[in-house]
Amino acid sequence: MNVKMIPFYTEYKNTSQNYTLFIEHKSNRIYKAFHRKVNKLIYVIAFAFVLAVLRGIQSLHLPVKRPLLLLAFILFGFVISVFIGMYSYKKFTYEKSREVFITKSALDSYMIKGERVLKTELWTVSIIAFSSIILSLLFLITQSLILYVFIIACFILINALICRFPKERFKLNKGRGEL
Repeated sequence: MNVKMIPFYTEYKNTSQNYTLFIEHKSNRIYKAFHRKVNKLIYVIAFAFVLAVLRGIQSLHLPVKRPLLLLAFILFGFVISVFIGMYSYKKFTYEKSREVFITKSALDSYMIKGERVLKTELWTVSIIAFSSIILSLLFLITQSLILYVFIIACFILINALICRFPKERFKLNKGRGEL
């Protein structure tokens, strides 16, 4: 996907393979990209690793007396998470896209459904952002390293999800398929 691709509809179903429909910014061609299937063993290994790390740092606290240094620590984590979130979105989310041909009425139907998906995604990002703010405030108070790990995880998730919101996507939904 070297050209500007704008996601406008995502199919989330548990029974079949999920996919996202994109529209190319310049030519208005429609592309379909299936979501990558991840090996379940990787999830189990990652889950065990995360549990081990969390258990190991459970009682660790940062002995920092200056709140500005803690804010700098959070900001540094946010900057790192931007790169990790963007990289993981581009590298691990979609398989190779292919062009699809759909009728105008089907496109309109996907656009209407896509608005609902967009609202859900915006709510999801908002809730995660609010949670990360609460966790950041708790981190400033307790200086717990485990809270910092959760903050970074929230930041990575937010940044990966924000990659799905190019400004053209909002213009696309207002104009119903016209950029």
